[in-house]
Amino acid sequence: MLVAEGDWFRTGKAWEELATTLEAASADPARIKEAWERSATAYTQAGAAEEAESSRGHVDGSPPQQSAED
Repeated sequence: MLVAEGDWFRTGKAWEELATTLEAASADPARIKEAWERSATAYTQAGAAEEAESSRGHVDGSPPQQSAED
């Protein structure tokens, strides 16, 4: 993994954790959605398609698709 990819992956993870924390605190839905969107964008930049799809699932309000391996 390139350093830049690792940075984007960690950024995506940080936004994901913030979104989860905001949800647990029943924060403003717009702030929660923004955090999930930023998480998805960062994961996309890192080339982490599964993580990006999962974050987008939270934005869309639909749970991410589970693979047969899960």
